[in-house]
Amino acid sequence: AYCRSKLANVLFMRELARKLEGTGVTANALHPGAIRTDIFRHLFTTFGWVALLVAPLEAIVSCLIKKSAIQGAQTTIHLAVDKELETTSGRYFSDCVPVNVSPLAEDEATARKLWQLSEEMVGLQE
Repeated sequence: AYCRSKLANVLFMRELARKLEGTGVTANALHPGAIRTDIFRHLFTTFGWVALLVAPLEAIVSCLIKKSAIQGAQTTIHLAVDKELETTSGRYFSDCVPVNVSPLAEDEATARKLWQLSEEMVGLQE
């Protein structure tokens, strides 16, 4: 489900970028990276004793691999303020640079279909 939701985000962004072409408004997506948060604060109440096994591993991974909130915000800030990106639209960024997306995320027909389905689900039509 997580991967599908991320794919949907990119597809939706690409369709939005297409719809905004020529307006001066841009749409991009980004991956902030793995961020140190307290997302596991309720791990024990949810998973009980299993949390005792997972918590130490999560702590180690968090210290070694994950970014701070400030580090994780850098790509968002970069996209918002970098003058060189004022006309960049429909791209996916990670660590402040554009990166390639999977072929699934480049499927324009799927992006349009997702957009149309979203319109129907919320009661909007063009």
